[in-house]
Amino acid sequence: MRNLATLAKRTNYGAHKERTRQAQAQQSQVGRDIAPLPAVVDPQRRARADKSYLAFCSIYLAATFYLPWSIDQQTVATKIETAVDRGGLFAMAMPRGSGKTCFAGPRPSGPWSLVATPSSR
Repeated sequence: MRNLATLAKRTNYGAHKERTRQAQAQQSQVGRDIAPLPAVVDPQRRARADKSYLAFCSIYLAATFYLPWSIDQQTVATKIETAVDRGGLFAMAMPRGSGKTCFAGPRPSGPWSLVATPSSR
C-alpha cells in the first residue's frame, strides 16, 4: 500500500487526473455549443404547425400524410396534443392500415413535441 502512495506522489497522478478532468469538461462544453439557430423561413407556416399536430404532419411530412384525416386520426391528434401540453399517457386502438405507426410513432410526434409551444394552442 505504501509503495502505491509513493508511486502516485512520484508520478503526480493527482495533477494528471485534474488535467484530464479539465480537458474532458472543455470537450463536453464544446460539444454542447450548437451555435445560434437559423431564422425561420416561413413564420406563418411555422405558427400553423406549432398550434396543431395535424397541421405539422400535413405541412412538414406531406409525403407521408397526403390523404384527408380520418375521425380516428383527429381524435388521436387531440390526445397527442393534450399529452404534450399537460403530460400523461394514453392508449390507442385503431384498425389495421389506419396509419398508427406513421401517425403516432416517434417520427412525427417526437419532433412536434420538441418544437410546439404549449401556450400557442
